[in-house]
Amino acid sequence: MTSLVTADRYFWNSLLNDVISGRGTEQTYNDSYFKQDEKHYFYAFEVPGLSSDDLSVEIKDNLITLSGQSTHWNNRNFQKSFYLPQDADLSQIEASVESGILALVVGKIEESKPQKINIQSGKTGLLDKFLNLGKKSEN
Repeated sequence: MTSLVTADRYFWNSLLNDVISGRGTEQTYNDSYFKQDEKHYFYAFEVPGLSSDDLSVEIKDNLITLSGQSTHWNNRNFQKSFYLPQDADLSQIEASVESGILALVVGKIEESKPQKINIQSGKTGLLDKFLNLGKKSEN
């Protein structure tokens, strides 16, 4: 019984010390979710207690940084950075927060379709241009 009482006392003393010192009030949230379809990437991050005013979404060179801090009766911090895929359309990014979930939707760049090039026959002058590349004109 003594070891159980000692462990219980240690737990409560440790918790109380963390709360008094401020260490126990700071939290970081890392739970994230990812899905995609043919046209979009979908990201979701758990940010309980944070509102849109507490959050920030920034992007530079395909690196997206999500951060937030609430200074209510206890501090809550959130920060996550990651690179978006190469086919992410940076002009099509939407973010919203609802029920403690920060949702991010990123559009995908449409895959370019092959373009058929018409091949001409006969004297078009293209071969002469190729053969004369790098030669100075005599004019």
